[in-house]
Amino acid sequence: MSDSRYPLEAARTLRAEEQEVAERALAAAISAHDAAQRARERAEETRRAHAAETERVAREERALDGRTALDLMRLEEWIARRRREERTLASRVSHASETERTSERAVEEARAALATVRAEREAVERHHGAWLDARRRTAEQKEQDEADERASRRR
Repeated sequence: MSDSRYPLEAARTLRAEEQEVAERALAAAISAHDAAQRARERAEETRRAHAAETERVAREERALDGRTALDLMRLEEWIARRRREERTLASRVSHASETERTSERAVEEARAALATVRAEREAVERHHGAWLDARRRTAEQKEQDEADERASRRR
């Protein structure tokens, strides 16, 4: 046993650190995806509520008796403004959906990166285990050889 230090210890340490970094990156990506999903859900709910409110108010206003032409014009202007607002809200939903898809891809990429780093670390750990086994066998053989030599000197 000439050198008791594992020659790839630096690689072992590096792989362990890389795995920790990859695990944190995956956790952050999952958190970002969850936030993006909640943001999309809120945007959709806001848009649905806006559309429902517009429909309800328009229906109620049209059902009123004694409406003048001016009242109906104002109602149509209000409905047109609400439709513009709804398009803006739909654009926000679209943007939130794209953000969610992007964050979902980031999660997939982080999972793949972690799998790669884990495989690399496991390879180094297997090598380390084999190195330890070889050292143990060498030490056992050396002990056996020394015992045999002592026994042969006694004869």
